[in-house]
Amino acid sequence: ACVVRIGIAPSSKEDWSMLRKAATTYSVGGAPAFDLNGPDPGTYHLRWDKRGDGDLYMLAAPHHVSTLVDSSVDEGRSYLTGAKGTMHWFKGDGWKLREALPDVSLASASFRDGRVDRDTLTTIKQQCERDVRRPHRTRSSGRGAYGALYFEGKELGRLARLALVCADAGSDEASQKATNDLATRLSRWLARDDVVGRDKTWGGTVARSGYPINSTVGATGDSFADFGNA
Repeated sequence: ACVVRIGIAPSSKEDWSMLRKAATTYSVGGAPAFDLNGPDPGTYHLRWDKRGDGDLYMLAAPHHVSTLVDSSVDEGRSYLTGAKGTMHWFKGDGWKLREALPDVSLASASFRDGRVDRDTLTTIKQQCERDVRRPHRTRSSGRGAYGALYFEGKELGRLARLALVCADAGSDEASQKATNDLATRLSRWLARDDVVGRDKTWGGTVARSGYPINSTVGATGDSFADFGNA
């Protein structure tokens, strides 16, 4: 048995030299390694399982280059371009990368960091107050129909986002009204016996409309109403 590797022929002597160095050793797999409890949970390693006697050379995408911790791994730009841009040659069977993790918060960074100017903030507040006074309705749908699940779910999502935007902008009264409306509509929606149910086989809350009529959750039998459950 033997291994046959096929590559795209470069046009320069330098690229041919790099391609020859990369030809003798190849990766057959790899795995990420994380240290979530360490001092910097955004740092992780990609470790490759290689075959061959020489150094492992692999192509890395631009986002790998920008997050690389050890720059000595980067052997420079290659002659190949992927969907995300020009690829780089990385040397070695281990890459140490670091992602800058953002703060986890419901608040928008633009508001929190003061990037919204005063005039824009006033405009957003005025729009929030108009939006919370506007009746929020979904199109009517029959019992167990797809619209009862999809369109009302979309409207609930919009109400939740509106409540957050109002709070970010400092319009507390409007945010509270949107939150109250959301709580009322969500409780009514979940109380319906034709929208969602608990899957007793696999667990979790699921859409009834996508399950067969004789299933354990009870359903309308429209297998195309909810993607993935057919």
